[in-house]
This record gives sequence, C-alpha cells and structure tokens, in this order.
Amino acid sequence: MARHDDGADEYNKLEAMEVIKKYQKRNDIAHNNKLSLCCSLAIAHLSTPEQLKHDQKDMNVVLNQLLQLTMEAATKEDFTCKGVLYHVSHLVAVLAKLFVVDERTVDYVMAHAETEPPSNMFSTFKLFADLLIAFSSLITSTDPLNQFACIALYNIIWSISFQSEYQEELKRNIQLIDTVKKLAMDERSQMCDQYKPRALQSIKKAADGILYNLHVDTKLHTSKSKRAPIHRSRSSEQKDINGEDMYV
Repeated sequence: MARHDDGADEYNKLEAMEVIKKYQKRNDIAHNNKLSLCCSLAIAHLSTPEQLKHDQKDMNVVLNQLLQLTMEAATKEDFTCKGVLYHVSHLVAVLAKLFVVDERTVDYVMAHAETEPPSNMFSTFKLFADLLIAFSSLITSTDPLNQFACIALYNIIWSISFQSEYQEELKRNIQLIDTVKKLAMDERSQMCDQYKPRALQSIKKAADGILYNLHVDTKLHTSKSKRAPIHRSRSSEQKDINGEDMYV
C-alpha cells in the first residue's frame, strides 16, 4: 500500500514510518536481509524528498541492495528475484524516486555501488538501458507491474541524462535513443500512466526530457504552442514532485 500515494498519505497520518524504523532496529530484523530491505523500501516510499536527502548514509546500503536485486531480476524471464520475490518494478520505482530527489544518488549507483559481481558505470548504464528497451515493448501490457516498471525506467534514464558525464554514453546507445524517440511519439505510452506516483513524471514527459537533455534531433512538441522543454535544475525538479509541470 505504501507504493501508492494515497496509501502513503494514510500511513503518514498514523506516523507509520517511525514505527517501521523502530521495528527495523530490532536485532532479529536487522540481521534478516529480506525483512530489513522491506522496511527500507517502505520508508523510502513514505519519506518526503527532504527526509530522503538527510538519510543519505543509510540509503547507500539500500542502494547497494536495490542495484544487486535489479541485476538479478533482469536475468529472469519474469523479471522477479527468486529469493525475495520482488518484481523489478518494485525495485526501479524506489530507485527512480531516489534519483529524482538527489543527483548524488545517481552518481553513487552509477559509479560507487557495491555489488557482486562488481558493477561500474558501463554495466549499470547497460542494465537500465536494456530494461527500458524491454519494458517499452510491453506498454500495451495489462499487467500493472510492467506499466509501473516502464514509468520508473524512463524516469531513471531521464535523471541520468541531466548529468553531463553520462550524456555521451547514453547517446552512443542507438537502440535506446530509437526506443525513446518512438515511445515519445507513441500515444499508447499514455496507457502506462494510469497510475503514476507524484514523485515521477509521465513517460511522455520523461522521454521528451531525455531527448532534450541529449540534444537529440527529433520532431517532438511538448505543448500546443510547440515550445521546447526547458532544462531544469534539480531544485526545479523538487517542485515537479509536488505536481507542477516539468516544462514552462
């Protein structure tokens, strides 16, 4: 329930996050990776952007686990981790929210996360790119998990595209760019936006933002007035989380 904005709002009214944090500190829970991760994911869903920013040190451990499990899920036919039974959508949804909140999170996951086998910028970039391409082909799926994964992955790549050190690597992946172009102009992408968390942008806006940040030549129009999207700062993105439009 915490994955849905309405559910998170109700839990926060009951101050559930403090209860979860206390529960997570119990010795039996702290030494149980599955239950501890479940608590961390719930906390991430219930937290505001500011709360997440102030919890960066503890979040690095969670980021390591999220990337590790995403790597595992990506190798499965049903995109589900067998040990903890998390679908990849559950994992990338939290990563997408954390990426939007703080660009330091993007840098940590791309270049410093601790996984087995070890990951690096190139392997992590390929992981997200391959997943985005795979789920873009599932936009007409009636499975909400596939739709949710697609939204999250477009937001992840969009967040990465803001950072200059990763832009050339993104542009080199022709299949990724072609996929983003096609979906940006495909009205069917709106089918995936039936449920979109407040922290994330729609696929259309994320796709347009990716192409704009990478200066990709494409005939995209983001509004009836045909004005180009404006490259926004991370502080501006914080406003977008509260429901304002990404573009001016």
